[in-house]
Amino acid sequence: MNNTTTMSSTEVHAENGGSEMLRVVAATIMFVLSVFGIFLNSSVFYGLVTQSSKIGGFFTLCGSKTISNNMICLTFLLWAVPCTSLNSYFLPHQVNIIFGQLGGWAPYIMGPFTQLCMAINRFCALFFTHLYSRSYPIPMSLTGVLIFWTISFIITSLGLPPGCGFIYVISRLAWEPEESECAVNFAIGFFHLVVATSVFANIFNTSIALKLIAMAAGATGIDESISVQRRKRRTRMYIQSVTQDCLHVMDTINCSIISHFSDAVWYRFVFSSLSFLGIHVFDGLIMILFNKQLRPVCFQQKETKISHLNYSVRVSTAVSN
Repeated sequence: MNNTTTMSSTEVHAENGGSEMLRVVAATIMFVLSVFGIFLNSSVFYGLVTQSSKIGGFFTLCGSKTISNNMICLTFLLWAVPCTSLNSYFLPHQVNIIFGQLGGWAPYIMGPFTQLCMAINRFCALFFTHLYSRSYPIPMSLTGVLIFWTISFIITSLGLPPGCGFIYVISRLAWEPEESECAVNFAIGFFHLVVATSVFANIFNTSIALKLIAMAAGATGIDESISVQRRKRRTRMYIQSVTQDCLHVMDTINCSIISHFSDAVWYRFVFSSLSFLGIHVFDGLIMILFNKQLRPVCFQQKETKISHLNYSVRVSTAVSN
């Protein structure tokens, strides 16, 4: 009997120790990723606002994405990380709801909304070139972004009443709807909204892909070098848009379906919180990788030094020969 009791106490202690270790690791990972995500997305935003020339509609949408990405990274940094580190909600429950709704779901839904705007932007640029090239008192992309931001905050504010929100659950290291019919129904509706938005975006993306293929196969009436350069730019924007859209689809599947396959805390953390935060970090990274002019100054200086070094090597080789 005593041996059994001793064994049980040891097992409980080991389980608590394992949970403690997992909590520390999770808090550390979320801290590092959120800081890195803020750095990446802020670098993109800085690169956009410091452009010498007027930025187009596509880059306006990229700017919107950096804001929504940073909001989510800040939500993790200011709420999920401290709560996990302290193993306690150090502020009232309503604060948890506010962070979840306005700092989590509002900017989250702006991801698919912005992807839809990007797809429409590329679609109009290819199929309605003359209309797309016109000057408007208020740029259409900016108008669309402002409308969707308004919609996202209106939708998510409906979940602010207690019992209907999206909260961070320390015991499971995951963001989940509250245990009420209102919250569950809200989460289901939110899931369908994300899926529907992604479907519409991919319909536009499919049309864009077919158009790009047709343009590559057909002849144009402009200079060949200009045509190739323009086609490369459009293709790059298309690939960037589709890649970013895939991130949100993947996270939606992770959080809404795959995360429920197991009740293990580490499993929930990976396919809920880590996926949720990770895609918004990678989203900023994708914008930097696809747009050289938006890269941080330190990266650009490094690239300049490498280019200068390569040039020096080529010159030295030529002189030697």
